[in-house]
Amino acid sequence: FKASAPENLLNPLKNKENLIKQLIPKLKSINPKPKSESDVTIFEGKEGLRHLLEQMLKQNKEMLFLGGAGKSYDILRWEMEHIVKRFIKNKYTVRGIISYSKKDHKLTKVPNAKVRSIKNIENSATTTISGNMVGIHTLDQKPLIIIINNKRIADSYKQYFEVLWKIAT
Repeated sequence: FKASAPENLLNPLKNKENLIKQLIPKLKSINPKPKSESDVTIFEGKEGLRHLLEQMLKQNKEMLFLGGAGKSYDILRWEMEHIVKRFIKNKYTVRGIISYSKKDHKLTKVPNAKVRSIKNIENSATTTISGNMVGIHTLDQKPLIIIINNKRIADSYKQYFEVLWKIAT
């Protein structure tokens, strides 16, 4: 018996690579299914929070949020200054409802932002609404972001927001 050359270990990998290279054009030619009227995406980590903010800014000139505690400022402290500048430049508006204990956070001082507070409500989850999009996130230890793209759901959340907006001070 004689052992074959060690280079032969690469042959199965080369065969698979060639097969995949042949499949790529065929896979690209398949038309994707039409986008449904609903879409849900889940992210973890800071990158998900960045994605949420970018998508929200693309949706609509007005953003609404419930339960903000300013943690996005803390987590994205280096990027937030640039996001706020872009926000001001493009004349976006924000209305938000936060817990009373957070009413003096830097978040409440952003130009074009109107922030009200409600006493006796402390939570770690924030709901953000813009256009047809609802973002739900919690930024404890490891950020978790859920983005729902659905007009009916967004409209429902807007109605809840408006009721709470009237109650908040």
